[in-house]
Amino acid sequence: MLLARKVIEKVGQDSSKQETESKPNENQMEVDAEPNEIKASTYSKSLLVQMKRQIPYEMSPEMLNKANMLNFKAGTLPEFSPVLSKCSLCGFDLSEPMSQQGTEKCYLLTYSNPFLEIKIRIKKCRNKNCGASEMLFPLDLGLFNIRNKFLVALDILQDWRESLKLGTPLTNIITAKMHALLKKVPNERRPEVSKFKYHLEILYDGYYGFECMTLRSLDDVICGYCGIVGKIYFGDGNEKNCCGLKGIDVSDSSNPPVSPSSNDALSSNNIQSMTTMLDEVKLHLVERSTFAKHRQEFRINYKDIPPLIAPSNARAELNTEGYKKSGYLENPQNKVKGDAIMLEKLFKDGKIQSIDDVESMSLDSLRQLCKQCMIPTSLKSMAMLRLDLRTLYATILVGSSNCHQFVKAEGHTGGFYHIVCRHGTTVASKFMVLTESVRDAADLWLSLKYPPVLFVCDTPCTFTRHINQRSPDEAIAYWGENDGCFEVPTLGKDPEPNKSVPDIVPGEHSDSNTVAHLYLDQKVHPVTGKTQRYVCGDRFHAKKNPHKSPLCAYHNIDLCQQAKTVKTSYQESQNNQKNEKRNRSSCSQNFLHHIMYNYLMNFYDNERVVLKQLNDIKERTGQKEVVRDEFGRFQV
Repeated sequence: MLLARKVIEKVGQDSSKQETESKPNENQMEVDAEPNEIKASTYSKSLLVQMKRQIPYEMSPEMLNKANMLNFKAGTLPEFSPVLSKCSLCGFDLSEPMSQQGTEKCYLLTYSNPFLEIKIRIKKCRNKNCGASEMLFPLDLGLFNIRNKFLVALDILQDWRESLKLGTPLTNIITAKMHALLKKVPNERRPEVSKFKYHLEILYDGYYGFECMTLRSLDDVICGYCGIVGKIYFGDGNEKNCCGLKGIDVSDSSNPPVSPSSNDALSSNNIQSMTTMLDEVKLHLVERSTFAKHRQEFRINYKDIPPLIAPSNARAELNTEGYKKSGYLENPQNKVKGDAIMLEKLFKDGKIQSIDDVESMSLDSLRQLCKQCMIPTSLKSMAMLRLDLRTLYATILVGSSNCHQFVKAEGHTGGFYHIVCRHGTTVASKFMVLTESVRDAADLWLSLKYPPVLFVCDTPCTFTRHINQRSPDEAIAYWGENDGCFEVPTLGKDPEPNKSVPDIVPGEHSDSNTVAHLYLDQKVHPVTGKTQRYVCGDRFHAKKNPHKSPLCAYHNIDLCQQAKTVKTSYQESQNNQKNEKRNRSSCSQNFLHHIMYNYLMNFYDNERVVLKQLNDIKERTGQKEVVRDEFGRFQV
């Protein structure tokens, strides 16, 4: 990963240096065979030429139809060559068109000329210090070049994109289209049947290259009603949206400390940004769509994968996946006993200052503490009682829950965790390598520039207690003694019903709280003007999997008067639909395609919702122009 980035940076520096040190002249001669030691550099520069190219996301009808207007003389082999005469890196003259070494038959793939055999030429830079290859980039003809093997019509690629949006696996999309187009080709002109799988792989890589070169941003598809200041978000994981572990380094160069003093909320997270990671992913996928050989190996450490979140919606990009591991939980013989929520309450009440306090406690004190945490004490030594307490405490920091069981497919990643707004857009997603835990929800929640006023998830009790120990400063600011509830959770007391919490009412149900303001304290929510946040369970999981701890009852959303304005079943349905679409493609993908696929699907799913919002606003108001305010919300 780092090598790939350094290569691109170095090539860019070398190219700039060449431009200043020497200028091209008309009398330059083409350089003969290059020395072996500069072949790798030449290859990297050729790749950089491709990386500099861009495709607009919105393509005009004229652009999409252009390839079908191409006409060729019968009996001739159409030839396509780059139109540039100067190197796009150093400005030197390019050679005459030439064939790329090792290229066999090439094909045009359009609706009017499917599988028409053609010739595709390249040009090479005459500068011996550059030598970059200039590949054909025929967007002006309505075509996209894949490995100098196929020129595919943009309208065909657009068709594949629309099918992908519906959740159809890309392999199925391309296979069906190839079979359909082959039926239009006479038998004598059809490619060999034995080449079908080979061509399918090329077109598969080519489509991802096409998407990587297309300009888009998650900022463009933020919910038009919520913007970046949504009041209500929902969180849920999907372990089935996973991939194989190839290309992912799951080793630990150093195990992170797991202790209450390690406040890993924001300061200790030094992973690369989403933009940087996607740039490297795109580099490798564009390389696959451009060259058949010399592929750089892709490798990324599991702790260095940032969440997928719109840049304008993020104050940080957290991935504390490495903190899911704990020596106390690795031994299967160390079975977790007790109620972690009760243990965390003892910390919050000041009865325990640090988990290390157990080392200096007497046997009677340890037994009393264990009984308060529902840990069996009969016939146990002091060492065993301390181990049980430390193991129980480790579950808080790791993020495991007694109220909800998390699973993952063996030999695969842990899936994705998504936070969505109440209108159905994906606000943030986290790629999980290890089994899901509330740490994943916390990573995303703490990454948001403005965490929602109300966060609805299936493990609210474990989530808030985890944040209490992981990020005490954040917890004090956002919920203080309430632990995300509508009142202070108290043992031996039932929560009070009919609490009035007007701050959680969605904007469309209230005229008084839709105005947003910027505050010096970034923890203040711009819509409510308060730092107070709430965390509740969704109704589906609350009924299907009742919570274990008596304090969990305080996270019931139906305890407040305004609960009827907050629907949780719709978001559950929306999430299930998204998950079903993605599950059709995910398990067979490697990491490169899997992370890019989910990024694309986040964009496309959000785009569908946002376009509907735009149309609804225009029809309702009669206005043709709708803009976004400083918080990303639509305004007429």
